[in-house]
Amino acid sequence: MQDPQQEKKEPKLREKCPYGFDCSSFMMVAGTIAHNCENLTSCKELSGTSGRSWHDRRQPTFDFVMYFADEQADYERWAVEYAERQRQQDIWREENRRYRRVIQIRQHEAATVMLKARGNHQDYDSFELLELTSSTAEVLRLFNNELGQLAANDNVYIAPDGIEAHVYSVKRPPRNRFPDHWTLEEVRREQSVYYYHKLTSKSAQFKAMEKDDDGNFKSCKVIHLSHSDNARNIQGRLGIERRNKLNKIRTRLLRAQQLLVEATEIAQEQYNHEDILLQSRQAANQLDEAELREEEQG
Repeated sequence: MQDPQQEKKEPKLREKCPYGFDCSSFMMVAGTIAHNCENLTSCKELSGTSGRSWHDRRQPTFDFVMYFADEQADYERWAVEYAERQRQQDIWREENRRYRRVIQIRQHEAATVMLKARGNHQDYDSFELLELTSSTAEVLRLFNNELGQLAANDNVYIAPDGIEAHVYSVKRPPRNRFPDHWTLEEVRREQSVYYYHKLTSKSAQFKAMEKDDDGNFKSCKVIHLSHSDNARNIQGRLGIERRNKLNKIRTRLLRAQQLLVEATEIAQEQYNHEDILLQSRQAANQLDEAELREEEQG
């Protein structure tokens, strides 16, 4: 004998779309549930389809019913304040002033529609790529101006790579001018210390003052720059600073060039359906392995 309570129990209506769509937006009727949506059958079929490539011609299509606002409706009576217009538009939609349209949609198109509607879709402008490109171009323009000013000033010395400035001391009179029996401490008390500067290189890349037998200037590893306040010392050390600055600029330009090349390569990348499908399956397998380990350890 059947329970009287079961006889009175009404069947539960399906509220949520099996595929994940917003039924109200498709039907343009607020509060519409999946049971009352004309696309329920198509959504059930969609949710059970296996993955196929976007470009696969065998990808099945599904008939979808979508309602759109009647563009011929009279909007003049809503030409008041914005808030009032919005309120009247809501009333208008609730009165089902809409038209029905059946479209054919493929599996990936349906997925895109659902994700764009619910997945907080971002457009390309959200990433400010054009703004960044424009600002980068402006920075490059300013840099070229600065670089042009540097290059225009040819009345400066720029040191080559591989040389450094060093300071050395000279004690006068020399040690051999003092009696042999004097101690070093006695000699130091009578000597004066003079400091000099020089440019040094591990390779002979400087032009020496002497000439060889053929009349060509010899190469040397040292250029003496005299005292600290001597112009040769000041300009020699400035030449090293200029070299260091230009090397830093070159390093950063090479890095920026490489980054732009990488950005271009990323922009040219093509998304592969099979690769994404493989990643998803690998993630599922990793989850299964992790759960199995937890069960074994537990």
